[in-house]
Amino acid sequence: MNFCCTGRALTIMRILTNGFATNLPKSSRAPQGGTENFARAFINHILSSGAEHHWTGVILEGVDTTHIRLRKIYESTYRQYFRFYMPRPIINLVTQTKRKDVKPHLAWAKAIERLTVLVQEQKPDVVFLNGYGFLNYMLLKAAERAGVPVVIQHAGIWNKELEINKHRYTPQGRILLEDMEREITNIAAVEIFLNKWSRDYFWKHVARSKPRNTEIVPLPFDFSTFIELSKGGKIESPFKFDKKLFHIGVIARFDKIKNHPAVLGLAKAASKKKLPWQFHVVTEVPDAKPTAAFKRDYKRYVDLVAPMDRGHIARFCQSMDLILVPSLFDVSPTVVLEAIALGTPVVISPNVGYVSEFSEHGGKNWIVDPSNPTKALRDIAKIKGKPMPPALKKYLENAHNHARVFNTYLEIFREAPLRMLPIQDVFRVLWRQEVGKYIPKKK
Repeated sequence: MNFCCTGRALTIMRILTNGFATNLPKSSRAPQGGTENFARAFINHILSSGAEHHWTGVILEGVDTTHIRLRKIYESTYRQYFRFYMPRPIINLVTQTKRKDVKPHLAWAKAIERLTVLVQEQKPDVVFLNGYGFLNYMLLKAAERAGVPVVIQHAGIWNKELEINKHRYTPQGRILLEDMEREITNIAAVEIFLNKWSRDYFWKHVARSKPRNTEIVPLPFDFSTFIELSKGGKIESPFKFDKKLFHIGVIARFDKIKNHPAVLGLAKAASKKKLPWQFHVVTEVPDAKPTAAFKRDYKRYVDLVAPMDRGHIARFCQSMDLILVPSLFDVSPTVVLEAIALGTPVVISPNVGYVSEFSEHGGKNWIVDPSNPTKALRDIAKIKGKPMPPALKKYLENAHNHARVFNTYLEIFREAPLRMLPIQDVFRVLWRQEVGKYIPKKK
């Protein structure tokens, strides 16, 4: 089904979604990661458009108590937020289990039922899952119970993150979590993928069958606003680098999937070859014992820059000769669009979702595998100083236009009830029969 920006998308919608503390009004913290940035941009678009859509966010917080709690923490005319306190011991019943007979929807039955009551009380037109995780699984099941259509944006592939961070879970726990992501295809009215690359991966490695109701909707990005941020008004840019050097920038949170060891490998190899190159990495490496040694080594070869607001991120990108995205798996990192917006060339690994767009629009030489530092440096040297293909920039600016993308989402939300699967009525009956003994009866 093809969607467009029509007047029908302006129909008032009640949207219930997973929320983030950084998206609370007057929050002093900048959003961390793609899903938080997406949520903030979506809310801002709704507010600026004048449409009276209602947005309810549920923020998950793991706590050390044994009691599940839900309380409203913010309310205005069109927005409200709840904080959902999920006891870590209950989370661990799934993530740390060694038993093969554990079923997540039973282990978390009381939490799912509490969220089901919330969904029933709020009466949303759609439950929107912005990415996937523990809370989003529980919201998925709650929406199924309440008979509300679910639209999920596959911001990443959870199974891939579980694979990379498998040390956090027991082997059996990881199997259960992998199965939880597979449930999406049986329940969601619409699954949104950010590109064909991620949808193909999901079909092959997660769903293991072709999902029925899918749409490809690119990541939204406001190019003009980001360009304005790079100007910084009267504030002088804090990034004054030696123009004689070739400056390579990396912007990535510190975790395994972002592949910081590859950046260190490239910086070491460049230093060994005495290349006049300097690496600048925007991240925060913890001082904890497991990462302390890496941090000392990292600081020897790269310029570590503390995380910053979007205005400074814009000026950082502008100050670089090249932006590098070496991720082990990354569906649609915003930094690629940020660099493109400012005319800064960007190199991505073969495991970044833009590979098909780069390949189809003249950007093949900007896809570099960082696993072999010596070869990667040679590949980067070949494109050093060259602008990226104009056709690629034009395509990305058109495909990722934020207003068009957000209106497409609203149109999908409006159509979601028509795309629910009839089999879901059967699932709801089975749910009540199976988990009834786990849920306190109403007096």
